[in-house]
Amino acid sequence: MSKLSVILWLLLFATTCVGQDNLGNNSDKDSLRYKRFDIEEYKRLARKSPTAYRIRKEGKLGELIELSDEYENNSFAGFRESHTYRDSPYEYIYLYNTVGNITAYCAYLYQMPVGKGYQFDGHGHEIKCVDYDLPYKFSIDSLKVKMLHQYGINLMDKKEVFSVRRYEEREYIKRPIYIVCAHWKDNRNDIYLIDGINGETLYTQKAVEIIRDDTDTPTDWKSIEELYHDSKSSSSIPMQQ
Repeated sequence: MSKLSVILWLLLFATTCVGQDNLGNNSDKDSLRYKRFDIEEYKRLARKSPTAYRIRKEGKLGELIELSDEYENNSFAGFRESHTYRDSPYEYIYLYNTVGNITAYCAYLYQMPVGKGYQFDGHGHEIKCVDYDLPYKFSIDSLKVKMLHQYGINLMDKKEVFSVRRYEEREYIKRPIYIVCAHWKDNRNDIYLIDGINGETLYTQKAVEIIRDDTDTPTDWKSIEELYHDSKSSSSIPMQQ
């Protein structure tokens, strides 16, 4: 099973879903629960590209669709279907069982799960729903507006953005946060630490060199969360008389 699919399955078992639906390119959850994978078409396309790891085809209005097998513990578990759109940072992933019935769905923005993810039993019944937006009172849409109006960064333009991620920080800030990494020039980015509750910009780093892997990481490297914590700590130290 792919790393992304494993993450999808793990996250789907995290919490219970509440609030309004956000199905991305599926506006009707009732139609989603009965969505099926076209196995015959997949076999037909696979015969045309027998060595391809994934099968690619074009959908409507510039939609790009990738189809592949899913494996769990080295055993065939079903199918995976990914939908993207040209120049869009969103991806919509569907998982199906071996007979082509849907078992899971999730939308991603820059590989970050957003909206609601669903798990189905393969017979049209919803088993689990996870609202990934729930901890973040400052919404994705609000973040898009803030970054565009305050910094001139269009989060919907992949040419301007290196990555966007969010999580519930528990060590230094102790609240939900967003971290936006925007392209600056050459191999450097501007990084913004945003409060996920009220949308306040907590800390910024300018012209930061991109770290590709652990071997490139300097020994004194600190995350933006640590830098924010250090700045707050130093500002709270009383002046010596």
